[in-house]
Amino acid sequence: MRYEIVGEGAYPAVRVSLAKGDRITAESGAMASMDGCVDIETEMKGAPYRVDTGNIVMFDEGLVAEFNGHGMLVMQTRSIPGFVGWLSGKMPRKTGG
Repeated sequence: MRYEIVGEGAYPAVRVSLAKGDRITAESGAMASMDGCVDIETEMKGAPYRVDTGNIVMFDEGLVAEFNGHGMLVMQTRSIPGFVGWLSGKMPRKTGG
């Protein structure tokens, strides 16, 4: 398995090259794209627990995805503070006044 971090700021991505037999587990929402020959399986991970506000059963880690196969996978982060910082730099500045 080889990987490369691409991009900077709010939404950098990790480009992962999977060799035959490689497996990687990630948060299910992190996958941005993948080759057609990469398989994905999702499952709930972690210990279940009951939320005090009702009968809802939650999990420590939540929904995760396991990727395997031979090909390219791109995963992307979602950093809210990083996004706000990047967006702030793009906004027009108030002048005068």
